[in-house]
Amino acid sequence: MSDTITADLLRAANSLHKIGRSGISDLLYRAIREISDLRVSVGIPGSGTNQDAIIRLLDVAARAEDQPDGDVSSALLEAADMIRRLRVIAGSGIELKLKIRDFSEETASDQ
Repeated sequence: MSDTITADLLRAANSLHKIGRSGISDLLYRAIREISDLRVSVGIPGSGTNQDAIIRLLDVAARAEDQPDGDVSSALLEAADMIRRLRVIAGSGIELKLKIRDFSEETASDQ
C-alpha cells in the first residue's frame, strides 16, 4: 500500500469538499484494507463486533453521502491514526500473540 495514504486521509479530513463524498468512500476503503493488512502482520485480530473500529469505518465509507461532515472527518482522522500506530508497531518488530481463554471450563470448575 502507498506510503501516502496517511497524508491523503489527513488532507481529505481537512478539505472534505475538494475530494467529494465518493472519493472519501474510496479513500476509506483503501485505509480499511491497509489497516486490515497491518493488523494481520502484527497479530491483531479484528473482533467483528460494532466495537471494532474497522466496522465503524466501513459504516462511514458505505454511507459517506449521508454522514455529517464531522463524522466523516473523524473517520478519516481515526483511520490515519490507526495506520500510523500500526506502522509503528510493525516497524518495531513487536509480535503480538493472543492467548484465548476458555471461560466455559473455568465456570464449570468453579461450581
